[in-house]
Amino acid sequence: MNAEFLHVDETAIYFLPDQVLLQIFSYFKLRELIMVSAVCKRWHRLCYDSRLWVNLDLSQDMQIRKVNNKSVKYILRRTTSIREINLSGRKCRRVGNNSLTYISRYCPQLKNLNVASRIKILDKGMKEIVQACPGLEYINVEGCMRISNGSLIYIGKNCPNLRSINIGRCKLVQDFGLEALVKNCKNITTISLENCHQVTDQGLGIIADNCLLLKSINLKRMRRITNSGIREFLEKVPILELSVGLMRTTGGVTDAVLYVISRQCPQLEMLEFEHFARYEVDGCVLRLAEGCKHLTRLYLYRCYPLSDMTLMRITQICPKLSDIHLFPESFYLG
Repeated sequence: MNAEFLHVDETAIYFLPDQVLLQIFSYFKLRELIMVSAVCKRWHRLCYDSRLWVNLDLSQDMQIRKVNNKSVKYILRRTTSIREINLSGRKCRRVGNNSLTYISRYCPQLKNLNVASRIKILDKGMKEIVQACPGLEYINVEGCMRISNGSLIYIGKNCPNLRSINIGRCKLVQDFGLEALVKNCKNITTISLENCHQVTDQGLGIIADNCLLLKSINLKRMRRITNSGIREFLEKVPILELSVGLMRTTGGVTDAVLYVISRQCPQLEMLEFEHFARYEVDGCVLRLAEGCKHLTRLYLYRCYPLSDMTLMRITQICPKLSDIHLFPESFYLG
């Protein structure tokens, strides 16, 4: 074969159309994209095309050693088209309020914000970001322990399109903060209150009265809610996905809540139930299955293992059931 046909013109890539280069760049990791942007002016323009900067996930990028406020600013100031940001994960543990300031400055189109477990974030930072990004639809501040009622008030005033919020382990949140949130955010479909120890049955009632589109709620490890509070809540809201757990405290949620769920949630599709006692729950779970025949996923944590007969009976009652998790074992049904 003639040698001239084997020769590859190294400059050929520069003659590729913009659309082809954009397609190639779309497979690059964040660090790679920033590096190739320095090749030439054309590549710099293409590397920061808005179509490549819709989702910024710094939580799992293995090429980035650590993420701090300075690196967040360096990335964000080059584009204003980002709609989803994930700053959760161990790599982002240095992220604080300054990062929220940069997000509010450079990401006016933001729809999805995940800053879970960023303990340096304060109400002041949340105020800045919700005022600058009123189009926010998904907010995850789980484990941001300094977040309080003030943040919920700011979110309620500025984010009318909010659909999902996770404030799990935000132990400063109280009923009146929830009230300020849900009275203005009428489109919420998913909310997580896990470990919000200051929220009471009254807070659940406020959610039920205002979140008419609610489909999924997490009530695990909440010390101040009771069976009656959950019953009154479920009477008003046709929940499809529910997470709830027993607490050791007297007067809290007990096994009887499964009977409440079986009566009030005939369309329930997913149940996550956490049990701190060490006695059998076969009868309760069977009763639940009989009342919730549309279950597709059932997660039972720290429960006494169900008997084989009970397990077989559940699968017969709930033909759509495809996933059962019994700590420490799982069953996936075809």
